Amino acid sequence: MSSIASSMNYINYENTVQNTSGQTFQVDDGYNRYWMNTVDNTYVGGDINFGESQLVEMGLDPGTYEEVQIIKG
Repeated sequence: MSSIASSMNYINYENTVQNTSGQTFQVDDGYNRYWMNTVDNTYVGGDINFGESQLVEMGLDPGTYEEVQIIKG
């Protein structure tokens, strides 16, 4: 990621994340882990321990979510 994109993320309080297919998305900053719905590209985020069991607790189907990786700039 370019330094310009990294600066824009900082200004806009966003992170860039990437799924396993290589697609990138902008998400709100402030979380350690992000899970993206593979059907409609909505996402949820949480702390370092946020995983599939937390998705279930939220009433979400972990089978339709994929953990995406934060791209550091």
